Amino acid sequence: MTKYSTDLKIEVAKQYLSGKYSYSTLAQMYGIKSLSNIRVWTAKAKAQGFESLRVTHQYKSYSPDEKLAVVDYYRTHDVGVHIVAAKFNISPSQVCSWNKRFEEDGASGLRRQRKGRKPTVTKKIP
Repeated sequence: MTKYSTDLKIEVAKQYLSGKYSYSTLAQMYGIKSLSNIRVWTAKAKAQGFESLRVTHQYKSYSPDEKLAVVDYYRTHDVGVHIVAAKFNISPSQVCSWNKRFEEDGASGLRRQRKGRKPTVTKKIP
């Protein structure tokens, strides 16, 4: 279950984009503890419309090419993490994570990693 409903996100984003309220005023009105949530919602609504604020409960895996496109856009354009995340409809923390992995390991760091423990015993063929 998500912390904030789709209707609340859309309502808050609409009110901010109307120009009547500030981030802090909306946070107090709706009991939202972090202003960055409202910033993310409004950036996403500007970039992709209000339907992008709908809550989805699906796991999406990204190809290395998609990850590289996000990192490339972030590094070449002079915009913040929230705007890049809104453009590609991903979380801002995901942009930071992919950028960090790209800085450390290059493009090969964006390939899928195996999850779980590495096998300790190798199978012997008789």
